[in-house]
Amino acid sequence: MLKYFKILFVFALLILIGCDGRNDNHNENLENTDTTLAMDTGVQDSIQYFPVKAASSGLMEVELGRMAQQKAQGREVKKFGEMMVNEHSKANAELKSLAGNLNMNLTDSLIAEHKIKMESMENLTGKQFDIEYMRNMVDAHQKDVQEFQRAANSTELDSTIRNWASKTLPALQKHLAEAVRINGKLAEQN
Repeated sequence: MLKYFKILFVFALLILIGCDGRNDNHNENLENTDTTLAMDTGVQDSIQYFPVKAASSGLMEVELGRMAQQKAQGREVKKFGEMMVNEHSKANAELKSLAGNLNMNLTDSLIAEHKIKMESMENLTGKQFDIEYMRNMVDAHQKDVQEFQRAANSTELDSTIRNWASKTLPALQKHLAEAVRINGKLAEQN
């Protein structure tokens, strides 16, 4: 019965998003509609929104990691970016597969919060990029660790998603520790 309720909730959310008339002139930018509605209704804070938020965060970390490999000045920052691409790509693929098995459709678009971070990094290069990128990675991974801990302990999520969150959490904690270390080194150099 609980699984039926979860599927019904996701279906209802999708219907609400699709019926949102505020963005009729912006159908080509549906991820903003999804995010705006989620933020307006408080759904984004719901644990049920966890898979969407986790997928978006993972995608952002992959894309920023690619940016770091191209734009960063420091070797450690570039290496961290490479780790983000490799490890978050794997985690994203796992989540997408699990979601598919649960008949949940996760898109490859960013929620507004993550899109803003991406856009803020686009014009930065060199040392300025390194500093801002590592600051963003500390912030993103602090939020990720908190969200994944919450998901791993939630009784509202499907056990498959809970187990994935629990299994992924140690890697996120490792990423956070490394981001904090590199960020601290960059701060000392300034």
